Amino acid sequence: MLRSLILLTIGLLLPACGSTGTSEYSKADITGIPMTVKLIDYRSGLTVGLVNDSHSDRLENYSEERNDAGIKVASDEIVATTIEYIEGQGYGKYAMRGLAPLRSTAYSKCLEIDDPQGVRYMAITDGSTDDEKIVMQNCLVQLMSVYNLVYGAQRVNNPSGAGLFYDNRDKLNQQNTRQKNR
Repeated sequence: MLRSLILLTIGLLLPACGSTGTSEYSKADITGIPMTVKLIDYRSGLTVGLVNDSHSDRLENYSEERNDAGIKVASDEIVATTIEYIEGQGYGKYAMRGLAPLRSTAYSKCLEIDDPQGVRYMAITDGSTDDEKIVMQNCLVQLMSVYNLVYGAQRVNNPSGAGLFYDNRDKLNQQNTRQKNR
């Protein structure tokens, strides 16, 4: 797992150094094809994800004021490689066709992908098997690792000023407390 993560990170950094391709897709195969990968955590209300340059213009996306900064724009190669890695973890075995629900009381998390194969999502419930949970965890670790490496400068609607950071800290503390008490 760690070895795969290190290799993927190196693979993601290579395009910045002048590489012209990714492991499975050639640049011509993915350029111009909008792709997204996003996580929806229904319990916390958090949505984070990546869209590629062919999906959204960075300047336009980051200049538009939004309520949160959960979606980042990455290169076509980075998003394609991330999706490819997630597929390699067994995502397709549990994915369902269609968009993930915006809200759900049955699901705790969904991982949604929109690429040339279509829109599909994998959902985790209290009744999910251990294998489903392991696949989801591996996919989320990869998505969040790449997400944290991608630079984003989203303009956010924030009337509370610094209170935004305190509110988010408090939400995380509450979540951690609830998880410890389960």
